[in-house]
Amino acid sequence: MKNRELFFLGIADMSGMILMTAIIFHYQNYYINTLFVGNSYAYLLGFLVPTISLFIGAFAYPISGYFSDRLSTRFGRRRPFFFLAIPGGISFGLVSMPMFVQIGINFSNNFLSGYIFILTFYILFVSCWRFVQCPFLALFVDVTKPEEQIKASIFLNMCDIAGTLIGIGIPLILDLSIIKGYLTPIFGYYNAIEFSGYLFGLIYIISFILAFFFGPKEDIELLKKNKNKNTKDDNFLKALKEILTIPALRNYIISAFFYVFCFNIAIYYLMPYLNSLGLSSSDIIIYAIPLFLAIIILFFVFSKISKSWGKIKTFRISLLWGAVGTPFLLVIGVTNIGPLSIMDQLVILFIILSGSIVGMLIFQYAILMDLGKLVPLKESTFVGVYSSIIVFSQPLSTFALSFLTQYLNPINIWIWNGNLGYASIGIVMGIGFLISYFFMKKVNYETQTAPENSENPENPKNSENSNNLNHNIDEQFKSKIDNLTNNKSPIKHIKKLDYPRLCGTPGEKNGVNYITSVLDSVDFHYKIEEFPVPKSSKFKKILLPLLVIVWGIISLYNVFFISGTFELIIAIIILIVPLSLIIILVFLNKLFKFILKGYYLKIKKLEKKLQFDRTRSINIKFGKNIIADYSPQKPKGHIIFTAHHDSISLLIGNMKLLTVLGAISIVSLFIYSIAYFLHYLFIVLNIPINLFGQFPVLFIIILLSFLIPISILLTIRAFRSNKSHGSIDDMTGTSILLELSKIIKEINPPFKITLAFFSGEELGLLGSGFHYYNNSDLYNDTTLISVDMIGEISPLSIVKSVSPILPAKMDQSLNELFSCIADKLGIKLKKIKFLYPGSDFAHWLLNNKSTTWIINPSKYIHTPKDVPNNVNIELLNNCLKLITGFLLEKTKD
Repeated sequence: MKNRELFFLGIADMSGMILMTAIIFHYQNYYINTLFVGNSYAYLLGFLVPTISLFIGAFAYPISGYFSDRLSTRFGRRRPFFFLAIPGGISFGLVSMPMFVQIGINFSNNFLSGYIFILTFYILFVSCWRFVQCPFLALFVDVTKPEEQIKASIFLNMCDIAGTLIGIGIPLILDLSIIKGYLTPIFGYYNAIEFSGYLFGLIYIISFILAFFFGPKEDIELLKKNKNKNTKDDNFLKALKEILTIPALRNYIISAFFYVFCFNIAIYYLMPYLNSLGLSSSDIIIYAIPLFLAIIILFFVFSKISKSWGKIKTFRISLLWGAVGTPFLLVIGVTNIGPLSIMDQLVILFIILSGSIVGMLIFQYAILMDLGKLVPLKESTFVGVYSSIIVFSQPLSTFALSFLTQYLNPINIWIWNGNLGYASIGIVMGIGFLISYFFMKKVNYETQTAPENSENPENPKNSENSNNLNHNIDEQFKSKIDNLTNNKSPIKHIKKLDYPRLCGTPGEKNGVNYITSVLDSVDFHYKIEEFPVPKSSKFKKILLPLLVIVWGIISLYNVFFISGTFELIIAIIILIVPLSLIIILVFLNKLFKFILKGYYLKIKKLEKKLQFDRTRSINIKFGKNIIADYSPQKPKGHIIFTAHHDSISLLIGNMKLLTVLGAISIVSLFIYSIAYFLHYLFIVLNIPINLFGQFPVLFIIILLSFLIPISILLTIRAFRSNKSHGSIDDMTGTSILLELSKIIKEINPPFKITLAFFSGEELGLLGSGFHYYNNSDLYNDTTLISVDMIGEISPLSIVKSVSPILPAKMDQSLNELFSCIADKLGIKLKKIKFLYPGSDFAHWLLNNKSTTWIINPSKYIHTPKDVPNNVNIELLNNCLKLITGFLLEKTKD
């Protein structure tokens, strides 16, 4: 699935979440305290609207799923259902019972008619929403490849979170008195819920129309081939029976029923309870900030943990978290007891509860995608059965809430005067999470298959952590590669170069002598390029960390000690920094190109100075590139293999720690900047909300969470040393190229091959930049393969694009060729993304040349532990086989 297609599906999903969040968080409260106010059964009637609607709408899921699997149109099986978003969006706009309807039915004197009106359109909205949602989720299962599941699931959940925030926040913002003051003269009568209903319904309709036209398309030809293949003698009950006889599916559905039940209770009861405390919209916005911060951090933590423990295990932990933590909901029934206010207690409670909610948001769709593969051609039926069963938990949860709040809250027992119903919710949720946890323990879809009598067109086994490959290994091709590589030993070069080789040091000189001696032994022609290495002052190294710290101090000083116009001017200047970072992330590749070209110009400027003053060379370090060429008489093309032979050490070399520090700093800066912007926006709009005044300690902690990690990262990059032996980074790449020089001589391919051993890579891609810009005319029609470290962490990885926002893509045809070769050899090859163009290939890629990058993660690089004993020899040899196979395939062409 293309990123553009995933984007439009995500926006559609977000629009659906906006509607459901708004209706859950605001509409019941709106009915109880506005439309139904004065009725003695207001609570019960308010919760009966969703209870009845959700119960009736639950049957829409399996029906739509069943017919979606059997639908045959030129638009596919799933997308035609998207147009049901139109009546769904219109119905949502009427669920609030707008003023013109109230006048038309004389609602003030005819309560029953109004109640029937709301119930009718609520049922219609829920039914349409579910008729759309089931094929929508099935489309995700259809078009998402296994290697894309985590990315697709995370993006989908991020859209869900964004939709949740919009669904909660927009009605609250529209309900602020200052907003009402602006909009009432424009629209005359103004109601925040009614206005939100029109707006959200329109967004929902537009987003699904866009998803229909610009989202992913199904493979129509494949659908025609598989038409009736697995459904010809099937009916709904038979399909239902088949799905429920697979243990993994059955246990997951039961587990999901209970965790969705708990989730619904948590969000349905929140707004009525907050309203019972007498909180205003501005109060809720303020208290939502620490909760939002906790959710973002938990989202990141769970995503990281799942990569090591797997989706199922991490999800079980989040459910157990809920089972243990939610009984603390009893705290919300305690009024004026202990040092904390009732709202402080509530915030702490929801931070505890958010662990389970975030776990559900992250893993629900990813696991659903896995399980859908167990019933090929019946994915939508499974999604429909799954969805219909779990949504029965929604009316059950609303009924439980209506019963508990209607009949238990009036009972005055001990400290729960008027809050016994709310307090008892904690026990109910704790039991629900515990049941869900026990059934999730039985979900083991790694070994599950569909029943044997199913005519499955593909292997239904799906393992989350399995390393078994279903490749068709070409034994003849593999044997040929083995014959070429079995007597080759990349590790012996790594052992020979087991010493530090910082650019411009005696160690690097010794490394160059060894590399050239190997090339001499196989009669491989080469030349040495020498370039001066520019110095950087110590002051410049610490300048950026100092500026970041000064920025943070001034920002806080501005909030607490400066007022008036000058305060706003400084605030604008402060906000330029995060805005600039966003611009930098968007245009990161262009910035890299500019910086790298600047390094080259510095080298050329230094060369000119040395021409006129030879005495300068005494204090100047020189790096050395080795450019080795093989060229037949009439070459059919030009292929370049690159690696670097220099090494470097950082003050902190733990890559996982650096990744965590980077993530913490980015998230903290984002939250701090948003809060900073809102703080001054409220001041400009005269909204009586003082964010920093309410939570001074919290925002100081958030700022320090940015300043400390980013200062560490900038400092350790500035102060580097010559301790690491660079056995992994990048003597692995260099050793592969040295052995490749022997293989090239044996194959004698019909194209020119350059083996480029660059220096100064660790100092800013200096050597490769010097070579590229001095010889750019030679690289108009070339293919470059960069081998920058084969780290010890399996499997082999090949990069498909770099940069966080606007990626520069590697040559996809080149990557597919490598994937095909890996399949033939039975080698696992993973396609990954990288955040920045961080190796010698960057000069070629950023100048639009055909490029790819082989790189594996490592936890030892840039440390004294980067030694031969920590090299993954199997990965090293597999990489040599992969590149050898590439040469053979190109030679065959």
